[in-house]
Amino acid sequence: MSKITVKELEAPTAADDGRVFREDGGLTGKVRAGVRGITVLFRYEFKQNGQKRDHRLGSWPKKPLAEIRAERDRIRVVVANRIDPNAAKKAERIKKQKEIEETIRQAEQERVDSLTVKDLFDVWIVDGVARQDDNAELKRSFAKDVIPTIGKKPLRDLMDTDILAMLRKIKRRGVTRTLVNVYGDVSQMLAWGEKRQPWRGLLSDGSPCDLVDVDKLLPDDYEEERDRVLSVAEIRELRDIFQRMDDEYAAAADRRRATRPVDKKTRVALWL
Repeated sequence: MSKITVKELEAPTAADDGRVFREDGGLTGKVRAGVRGITVLFRYEFKQNGQKRDHRLGSWPKKPLAEIRAERDRIRVVVANRIDPNAAKKAERIKKQKEIEETIRQAEQERVDSLTVKDLFDVWIVDGVARQDDNAELKRSFAKDVIPTIGKKPLRDLMDTDILAMLRKIKRRGVTRTLVNVYGDVSQMLAWGEKRQPWRGLLSDGSPCDLVDVDKLLPDDYEEERDRVLSVAEIRELRDIFQRMDDEYAAAADRRRATRPVDKKTRVALWL
């Protein structure tokens, strides 16, 4: 039985539909005449466990004849080892699918592991907290004192020393009340994250805020706001807050939905 040649494969016409080419080694090719022209579907025929079997090798001319023979030779080795090539092909397909799924899983895990404090804040400010000013003050506070300092820190790597460094930076400005507020807000955000995935997995050792003794950062004469007067720095900060609220309201596209500034009578009472 002579070898199949490319010249032989090029010869068939539509009238040869169904014609079969054969060569030694179990290689067969069946002519198929279709709308896209002539193709030859190749198979490897063999016996296994006393039964006639065959295995698809691909089609010519999409697949070169030499590549088809190489695939036949590979399958012959599989058959010689008493392995069902069709089952082996299915197992290989399953293996590749699992490899793809594992790659996707690892990529997702890497994405989760790289989530930062800023990523948590972006979700928390929308889904985790709702204050009367539509969280405007929280957004301002975090933008000024939290995000620039620890925002890029991967949440899984956040430590109490990072929280302390952030609070000490605020302390150096002399705004003690701001320090207390920021500590409380960050604690609230982390507590929210501890109860929800994927943040919970990144805070497996608990909230770093729990390890910070904020009282040690406060002046000895510090008292709660209701029991004391504001410091000079805090008075300036309150003035700036009022001014910012006025400016934002004046620039609002829709004042009916915008946050209204504090009433003038209330401001006078606060200043008194």
